[in-house]
Amino acid sequence: MLHHYNIRSLSFIVFALSFYTQYAHSLGVEITNPPGGATLSVEQEIVFRWQDGGGNPDITALSTYTLELIVGGNSPGNSQVLQTIEEAGDVKDGSVSKSIDANVAQSIQNGFYLKMTSNTTTGNQVINYSNRFTLVDLTGNTAAQYLQAATAAAGSSANVPAAQYNVLSSPTTSSPSSPSATATATITTPPSNAAPSSPNPPASGLSAGIIAGIVTVAVLAVVGIISIIVWALFLYRRVRRRKQDQSVSSSRGSEELGAPRSAFVDDKAELSGRPVSTSRSPRELDASSVRAEVMGTQMPVEIAEREGSIYELEASGTIHELATRTSKAYDPISQV
Repeated sequence: MLHHYNIRSLSFIVFALSFYTQYAHSLGVEITNPPGGATLSVEQEIVFRWQDGGGNPDITALSTYTLELIVGGNSPGNSQVLQTIEEAGDVKDGSVSKSIDANVAQSIQNGFYLKMTSNTTTGNQVINYSNRFTLVDLTGNTAAQYLQAATAAAGSSANVPAAQYNVLSSPTTSSPSSPSATATATITTPPSNAAPSSPNPPASGLSAGIIAGIVTVAVLAVVGIISIIVWALFLYRRVRRRKQDQSVSSSRGSEELGAPRSAFVDDKAELSGRPVSTSRSPRELDASSVRAEVMGTQMPVEIAEREGSIYELEASGTIHELATRTSKAYDPISQV
């Protein structure tokens, strides 16, 4: 039982961690078409689709976008932009249909993915990537470094860079008395095809969403540990109580199987006899006791004479009461 609940608690914690990871990488949009591992022909127009990623900022905070076709690995040094599919499009449209030039590269299994760079309404930038897919009917060539990187990363269609949120600029403030102070702040947006590493790092550190995710995972981990401890104590108490019940039952059984008890009824001794402890062979009765019960066969039994003693014999269902006084009507000694 404890093992079962340990597995359940561990599964719950893993689910919470995966939820947090998904939340951290779902900001902006999620590119849904082409799906990961799909094979598309460049001889036909391709429909590219996306939807809200469920993070912060969401799709309502995005304005324009640039969509590019990438070949190669996951870093700027081993990947190449093959074609700009759409530029200055509206993110809220949710899709765009375009054709891919056949001579941009050669066909590589899961060697291609999309890069969507979106501008936010506050002047910042979000970069999202699609899963990897395959393009066929291509007639071009691919440089060796990009071909090797694409082949190395093609094992998983989800092997793409993580989504990025780039703070491009923020207002600057200064004292009015300073001669170098500027009256207004300048907000600039670099070209959408800039490398992901060129923008300045976020000035505000971790976003509120990431902090909330970390706190949530920590709380769920504590709850899981407490659940394991509680179930361990419950199982221990249950096993201990079961052992105590078995001990009590064993002691009661020993008392019930003890020595037989005698009872005195109608001036005769009645002993509780058990077949396993009572001999059925003929034996001589000792007249030193005034009460006795003997189980025997139909063989004669010698009885010591003592006036006033009474014995009860059981032999194959026939019961005889014998007395040591002399009687002409019935003398057990004469039967020998």
